[in-house]
Amino acid sequence: MELFTASFFDGFWHVVNWPDFEFLLFVISVSVVATFNDWKKLSLTTLVFVLGFLIGTLAAYFDLVVLSNETIVLVQAVILMVLAIFNFTPIGKSSNRNFRLIVGGLLGISGGLRLQESLFSQLFGGNFLADLPAFLIGIEAGLIAAVLFMLIFAWLVANAFGLVKRDWMLILSGAVLGVSLTMFLEALF
Repeated sequence: MELFTASFFDGFWHVVNWPDFEFLLFVISVSVVATFNDWKKLSLTTLVFVLGFLIGTLAAYFDLVVLSNETIVLVQAVILMVLAIFNFTPIGKSSNRNFRLIVGGLLGISGGLRLQESLFSQLFGGNFLADLPAFLIGIEAGLIAAVLFMLIFAWLVANAFGLVKRDWMLILSGAVLGVSLTMFLEALF
């Protein structure tokens, strides 16, 4: 039980880790257009992300795909920029599920591929396959917690400051676009 708890919290903190905040940028991008009524869509999006993360992690662990960390960060930045730009389009202003599911899966795969050998031994010790389910459940819990935080924060901002949802979406999508562009440029140069 202690190993499950440790792996669970490793997964949870892997999502809400500030230096590697691409998962939080993803959460902001998918939840900024949503309301509490969209909780099923958001749950499905985070689940697809975790399944993609599982695929990427297994591909990295078994050396099926070997990419440099800079290449993966570059791919993640492009995915986040596309998602942020999508939020600016008329179709992106609705909570279009299919596009966000695809993006969630792709970002999850790239996040799993980013795990390196040193992280495998640090996160999972010597028992990778036994600890992986708890780690993935922790990632799902971290994503759901971040989504809930964003939904509550958006509701508070809308009610306390009277900010229109469209303005809120434009501000946060622009912020995600700016941060992901910075990630892109740092990975490129």
